[in-house]
Amino acid sequence: MTVAEIQRYMEGAVWRMKSQAQFDYSLANLIGVSVARIMSKEVEFPPIEQVYPELFEAVVEEQKQEEIATQNSINHFMEF
Repeated sequence: MTVAEIQRYMEGAVWRMKSQAQFDYSLANLIGVSVARIMSKEVEFPPIEQVYPELFEAVVEEQKQEEIATQNSINHFMEF
């Protein structure tokens, strides 16, 4: 292996560790929310799109477009 390949491998390893740490942090947060939900019925479990927005960007964008279309439809109806 060349020096450049070793550096790329190390950068990739650091990136994977950071990615795993982000997922672990999100999982710990979800566990805390679940415990809070058991203790209080007022706490809602967040949808997966909200927890992992970088994985479900297309779904979130689609939902936003639907919300905008619905709001526009309501506004047009109210104008009528």
